[in-house]
This record gives sequence, structure tokens and C-alpha cells, in this order.
Amino acid sequence: MQTGSEGEAAVKHAFVKLGWGAAAAPEFDVGTDLFLLVRDQRLFDSGRMLGAQIKTGKAFFKEPKKDSTGQTVGWWFRDNDDEHTAYWINHVLPHILVLHDPETGTSHWVGLTADTVVSTGAGVKILVPSGNTIDEDHRDALMAFAASHHRTSPWEGSAWTGAVSISTSAMLRHALLVPRLVVPRRRAEPQSLLSRRKPPPWSSKVASTNWRPIRT
Repeated sequence: MQTGSEGEAAVKHAFVKLGWGAAAAPEFDVGTDLFLLVRDQRLFDSGRMLGAQIKTGKAFFKEPKKDSTGQTVGWWFRDNDDEHTAYWINHVLPHILVLHDPETGTSHWVGLTADTVVSTGAGVKILVPSGNTIDEDHRDALMAFAASHHRTSPWEGSAWTGAVSISTSAMLRHALLVPRLVVPRRRAEPQSLLSRRKPPPWSSKVASTNWRPIRT
């Protein structure tokens, strides 16, 4: 727990150095360690937000990926429970995964999308590039990810596509639930609706009142 807290504090500090707003969510952590307010070089709020999941320690750097020259180009992060990955990808906010090395004090990140998540058959793995660090040189890349993967749920038309992907373990539950939500309901005919309308309380008095037109 102490190592995780140290990493979260270090990553938060790195974003604060960029002038970004950073709020921790330790009490309600379900897959998001930090909520980030995205700001440009002028420290103007962009109106965008990012979620960040942080993993700290040498254990997360034990599976490097190397290029043809033997240079490390990144590290594989494995998730045997794809529900966590589905949470990050389906979240209304774009999320990044951060690997923090407490020995070097460096944090590496990757944007979480369906394209960066690789299925292994027994879970998923995600490549965190070694060149993606949290600093001024990568502010634009972080801002670009926040902007390009910002999603809103479309409600127009007859089909809702807000759920980008559904984890395998949740498919059956969704298959049983969705038909109950979208089944059409019978609606009363307009004439029957009119017949149900009660006349205003003063209508009977007006109808029973004797009146004569005024002659001039």
C-alpha cells in the first residue's frame, strides 16, 4: 500500500508540474487513481478530463519489449481480469495507464483504447511505451489523447452505441437486461386520451347559466 501511495503521489506531482489539476480518489477507487484536469501551455483549462490508473514498483517492469537492436521500447502490463480493462475503455472519461518506477522516479503512460489492449485468451496485455513520460515534452500528446478519445453518449435515432465494448463475462447479463429496457410499450390512442380528460370544474356552471345576448 505504501509503494502504491508513493507512486500516486509522484504521478500527481508530475501532472501538477504541468499545471494540470489532479484529484486523488483513494476512498472510491474502482479503477481510477487520479482525475486530471487537462490544461495547455498557457494553463488554460481545455474542458477535458483524464482518468489515470497507476501501478508502482519493479514488478511492473519485469516484462520488457525490445526492438531488433535490443533496446527496450516498452513494458507489457498484464490484466488477468478483463473487467478492469473494460471499465477503463468504457468509462465516459478517457483513461491512461501509468507505470511508475520508484528507483528512477520516472512515470510512463499509455492511452487505454480498444486498439492498445491485446487479448491473450486468458486476459489482456497492454504495452506501455518507454518513450511516453509525464513531462512538458509530452503535454501535447496527453492533450491530444484526451481530445481525440473524449466521448459523449449519442441518444438520437433508435440505436444507442454508448457502450463501446462489453467484457466477455458481462455479455450474458447485458443480453438478458437490454431486451427488457427496449421492449416497446403499448400507448393509448389519442382519442382515448381525450376521453379521459376531465372537464374543468367551472364548465358545468357555465353550461347551466341562463344568459341572453345584449341588444344595442
